[in-house]
Amino acid sequence: MHPRIWGWEALARDTLSNKEDPKAPFILFKTAEQWGVRFQVELDLYFLDKAITTYTTEKPSTRRIDDLKPLTINIYPESLIRTSYHQELLRILNQGKISMDLIHLEISEKTPIPKSNNPHVQDEEMVEFIEVINKFSKLAVKFVIDDFGVGYASTSRLTRLKPAIIKIDRDALLHPLGRYTIRYTVELAKNIGGDMMIVVEGFEKGSMITIRELWEYGIHYIQGHLYGPAIPVSELDRMSLEVFNNIRQAFNNG
Repeated sequence: MHPRIWGWEALARDTLSNKEDPKAPFILFKTAEQWGVRFQVELDLYFLDKAITTYTTEKPSTRRIDDLKPLTINIYPESLIRTSYHQELLRILNQGKISMDLIHLEISEKTPIPKSNNPHVQDEEMVEFIEVINKFSKLAVKFVIDDFGVGYASTSRLTRLKPAIIKIDRDALLHPLGRYTIRYTVELAKNIGGDMMIVVEGFEKGSMITIRELWEYGIHYIQGHLYGPAIPVSELDRMSLEVFNNIRQAFNNG
């Protein structure tokens, strides 16, 4: 095994309240959800532009545009069906700051698919949502299903959306039966076909499953503060030798 950084996830952090240890602005997201779809969309538009602009301009001087790794950006499903979000991606495409195939839009399983305008047609919201997904896919944008295993997660929903990446919820690492969730997801991805990537998120010291076990199950990607804590974009670089050795040691120890 040769540990490496595959990609990054854009995280919002409140640097005004605490510069030393900035936290996620959960109040901001809760407020947007309470105020309605309009504010959720505005928030997503802001973070889309902010994430890509920051990622492509505040990088180390030694990095070239060609060296950029995939960037995952969270989004409310409601925003995807809005024309304004698609137009913003077209604007980014025309600017040429980043290749569209490096943009990954992450949808949480904790949020429902937007309701259809045609309530008389069964499962119409899923059909319409897939059409929207296909529109973005034509731009080469990829999709990520987050928090798989909780919320609105379902096999039928996953097989129809066919995301490029599935993120298994961290609860699988903390529950005695979590291994079954992981094995099931790996087998499901194989049956769906394609090059679907599986990521286990929230890998920390308290995990009941080791890196070695995940590898043997077919999981080759993990995400978590233990080996990849949140850092400013300006500090992004290659994996440090210390982290590299720690992962190798954890893998060898089983």
